[in-house]
Amino acid sequence: MKSVVVGVCAVVIHPEDSNKILAVIDKDMKPDLGKEKDSISIPMGHLEYGENPIEAVKRELFEETGLKGVSIDRIIGLYLIEGALGVVYLILPPSKPESINLVSSDADIMDVRWMDIEKFLNSNNLRPAVKEIVMDYLNGESYDPKLIKDMR
Repeated sequence: MKSVVVGVCAVVIHPEDSNKILAVIDKDMKPDLGKEKDSISIPMGHLEYGENPIEAVKRELFEETGLKGVSIDRIIGLYLIEGALGVVYLILPPSKPESINLVSSDADIMDVRWMDIEKFLNSNNLRPAVKEIVMDYLNGESYDPKLIKDMR
């Protein structure tokens, strides 16, 4: 029997241009995860043992994009996606974009870039679940990050 994992995703909007979203381009096809070669997505991953979701999303964001020094604004939603319960956070990047060096250390990521949100949403390679998540962000979905209590 397969287990359900706890996943995290990050919606990151450019600090100086609210029409740009941070996108990752997947290198390899992983049909079991809904990924096709060259699919466009947002940074995401899963919790490792001993992590809470905020620690995990910051780690995944750094691994996939090189982005650090971020803060959590809010939870956009909780989603059941392909065998995972995903917690999606709106992330606030550093306020000085010149300090943002986008480089992935994740072997599964082909490219990291800021994309126009409309172009991102209309891409043929966008994963459907990701499109719904970004639409929820645009529609103002919002939950307090304290919704998830760390009781370890």
